[in-house]
Amino acid sequence: MKGLIKLTIMAAASVPAAVFSQCPVDQIKIPILFEFQNPEMRTDWVYRSLEAGLSIPGAYVVDRRIRESGAMEVDFCISRKDVPPPNSKFSVFFGPRGFVVAARPVRNGQMPTITFSDQPDPDWLIVRRALWLINSQGFPRIDLEIYNFGRSSHPGIDILFKFKSGGCDMVVAGVCEGCPEVTVDISISSGVLDVKAGDPQFRELIRQWAMVDADQCGNLRVSARLGSTGPISSKEARLIRYTFNQKPGPPGRKLPSSIRALTVGDILLFRHRSLFPEGPRVFPHEIEIEEPGSPK
Repeated sequence: MKGLIKLTIMAAASVPAAVFSQCPVDQIKIPILFEFQNPEMRTDWVYRSLEAGLSIPGAYVVDRRIRESGAMEVDFCISRKDVPPPNSKFSVFFGPRGFVVAARPVRNGQMPTITFSDQPDPDWLIVRRALWLINSQGFPRIDLEIYNFGRSSHPGIDILFKFKSGGCDMVVAGVCEGCPEVTVDISISSGVLDVKAGDPQFRELIRQWAMVDADQCGNLRVSARLGSTGPISSKEARLIRYTFNQKPGPPGRKLPSSIRALTVGDILLFRHRSLFPEGPRVFPHEIEIEEPGSPK
């Protein structure tokens, strides 16, 4: 499906301004507000593309929320020893945008709120969401929704997926009727994973990079590329469906702890699923593959 971008404003994620997050006692908080000038851009999924960061060593995000006013508030925590002196400069990053600001004096465990208001519309590619669905024949698929807010055509992005264990599967209706469909074929033998996938322009299956390993906790982990989306025009909304040729194993099946014992059915039962879009000016860099209706 192609078409001009049409936004729906979602008010569900907003919270009152009086809600505050806390940092540990040996750290201070730096609250930052970011707000688009255009009310249609003040949505959770657009704000999610603004991956926030500071140039201060050790800074981390402790909370992120949307105020009732429509502004996004991000709270950072930093060690007291790393607090920049008043009026010294440090950088704030929101996705591809960077700002240089002057440090304010710390009072009551936090720096006064730094505000970036009346910000222009995004001009980058946003992966809005990825959905994990099971069709009526029992085959899994991933529906991917992409928006190009840029003023020029985007060359497209490469898609990398990673699966690990956890969660639950369910059968739900699709939202990607009439969109381009990409076939994904997976096989595994003696722990060696083979993945083939096409792209939205061609049906031929191409062997993709793939691997299976275990993380430091011993959980099995599968990673593979799904190929390129192809070019995405300016202001285009693109929906792509990745449909697997194989089915998950039976529900409730005990997953093996050995890579060599792993089957394709086991892989498709893994329940922690993420996509990693790679390419110029694309955000966010990681997105959870959601199961609509499943508990968070």
